[in-house]
Amino acid sequence: MTEVIDDTATVIDNKDDPTEDTKIASEELTDDKTDDAVALDKEKDIEANAAESEDTIQTILDKHGYDSYEELEKAFGSLKELQDLVGNRDAKQLIEDSEYLAKVKDYWAQQEEEKTKQDESFEETIERQEKKNLELEQKLKDRDTKEAKDKEAKEAQVNAERLIKSFDSTVSAEIDKLKDFPKEYKPFLREYLGVKNPANEIDIGLKPEIRSMAKEGIKKFQDFEQLIIKRYLEGKTDTPKISSDGTQTPVDKEKKPQNLEESRTGLYEAFGVQQ
Repeated sequence: MTEVIDDTATVIDNKDDPTEDTKIASEELTDDKTDDAVALDKEKDIEANAAESEDTIQTILDKHGYDSYEELEKAFGSLKELQDLVGNRDAKQLIEDSEYLAKVKDYWAQQEEEKTKQDESFEETIERQEKKNLELEQKLKDRDTKEAKDKEAKEAQVNAERLIKSFDSTVSAEIDKLKDFPKEYKPFLREYLGVKNPANEIDIGLKPEIRSMAKEGIKKFQDFEQLIIKRYLEGKTDTPKISSDGTQTPVDKEKKPQNLEESRTGLYEAFGVQQ
């Protein structure tokens, strides 16, 4: 009698395993994804992550009653300084000790005041008290002036941040309106037009920051230049020819650069740069 082998279990166990044909088809679909699509997906992910981070930061600011990230950062810095100062000592005990010390100081100040009165005439006491009142009045004025300046500076900072946010949003919206404009050019164009440009954020009095910003900007421009050349070599854009009178002439599509040097030369000519 012939023994019948049941392969059902094996077939069922392997039903989710991709066959070689399925893997090849999947790889072909992945390969079909263009560089533009990959760049677009990457840009969308970056924008989504940035929006999510901004929402998270705003939630934290609202929860703790801060108007800006800078204000929160300043408060955190003050808290850290206090923590470093207190160390491992008991905070409650420090407060109690401070209150006791204040009472002791008040007591001895009163004793000193009584002793001073005994050693001076009535007129001298009045003159000394008037002087103290004037000093106290000046201190209060200085405090009020400082508080007013701090409030004014805070309001100015909030307004500046609001204006910057409005500026960034307006510029970005105009760039997004552009039709047939390469998406991979947009980050460079935004920064060129001042959106989150490092030149607006550095301390222009510090040369190291200036040099670092300049080096980073040069690198970004060189990367942008290579991106333009790459798109041109891939046939995604043509280099316009500029006549001597500055008008644009039709592109000679028959003549294509044969190497990187010719591509660079064509790019320089398009922008009117003398080599």
